[in-house]
Amino acid sequence: MASAKRFLSNPPADCMFHPGEILLGYDLVFGQKAAIIKEPPHPDGASQQMKKWRSPLLGCQNLQYRLEARQPDGSSKLLAEGRPVSLKLGEPPAALFDEGESFAELRPSQAGALVADRLGVAYDDWERSMRRQDARYLDGSPSEPQ
Repeated sequence: MASAKRFLSNPPADCMFHPGEILLGYDLVFGQKAAIIKEPPHPDGASQQMKKWRSPLLGCQNLQYRLEARQPDGSSKLLAEGRPVSLKLGEPPAALFDEGESFAELRPSQAGALVADRLGVAYDDWERSMRRQDARYLDGSPSEPQ
C-alpha cells in the first residue's frame, strides 16, 4: 500500500508504469505536455498495439489513446481512439458531487432488479449473484472484479 501511495503522489517523470513500455516521445494535448507511451504486446500474442498519451504534470493521467491492429502486410489499422474534446484545469463543479433529491442508495439486488425490469429480462437469472453482492455490500467488503 505504501508503494502505491508513493507512486500516486510522485509518479515517474516519463509516466512509464510497467515493464516493457516504451517512451516514443512527447506531444502536446490541449497545451499539456504528454509522454507518448507504447504498451508492451499482449501476452496472448495478439497483434494489437496500444499507445497512450500521459501527462507528467497531471499525475500521468491518460489524455488520449490509440489502439491499432497490425495487418499481414505490416501496416496498421486503427481500431479505437480516444481524444479529449476539451481540457479545463481546476476543481470540478460541486454539482457533479451533489446526490440530488431524487437519488436513493440501493443495495446491489435493488439496482439489479431495476436494470432487469428496464431491460425486460427475468431478474431470476441474476438473483443468486445479487444476494452475494448484497452480503458484501452490507458488510463493507469490496465486490468481486468483473
